[in-house]
Amino acid sequence: MLQILIPAYNAENYIEETLNGFNSQNYKGDFEVIISIDGDISTLNKLLKIRNNYNFKLKLFNCTKNNGVYKNKNNLLSLSTADDLIIFDSDDIPYNFFISEIMSSDGDLKQFKYDILRSNTIYKQSINDHANGCIYLNRTVLNILGGYQEWSCAADTEFLKRFTFTNLKLTKINKELFIYRHHMKNLTYSIPQKVRNDYHKLFDNKIYKNNELYIKINKVDGIFI
Repeated sequence: MLQILIPAYNAENYIEETLNGFNSQNYKGDFEVIISIDGDISTLNKLLKIRNNYNFKLKLFNCTKNNGVYKNKNNLLSLSTADDLIIFDSDDIPYNFFISEIMSSDGDLKQFKYDILRSNTIYKQSINDHANGCIYLNRTVLNILGGYQEWSCAADTEFLKRFTFTNLKLTKINKELFIYRHHMKNLTYSIPQKVRNDYHKLFDNKIYKNNELYIKINKVDGIFI
């Protein structure tokens, strides 16, 4: 079984298009989607209206309060049970070959390219970039790294930095597999650059020891609904 893990906050205008993308996958295997709604009643109400529209299993976890994106990602990791996991954002859109391309390649952690949606127009990237926030990882990665630093930003980059100190295999898929939705509520744009720089100073030049690789994963308060 493959599980898609989606943290959701302020996603009521986007989440339906995201889930429609997963409903259109050409992947022949089974998968389920788990969404952790981070204390956001509007997103919760939207999901309750559309939850029966899909041909895959959809699980909704409602957090009792807003915890922040990385604590919510850790919560999803704590709720996961599969060996194969994909972390995906609630405002992005997977192409219909998204899962099949990922699952047809080998690797413990996989990154992939993306197109950009800005003002209703899809653009190719101007740089050769692979996503940091939307990734595939297997259970072995969790056993060694645990989860994310519960920071306000940059924790996905720090997670990937810790991965480089393992003996596990990183695969970079050189194909655009999803559409990254550009808007001003994106974490990239909502956090001041100084704050981002301060977090990067904590790990950019850091040499990790084995006992520094694992970050404990905690489940947040909430229930499946």
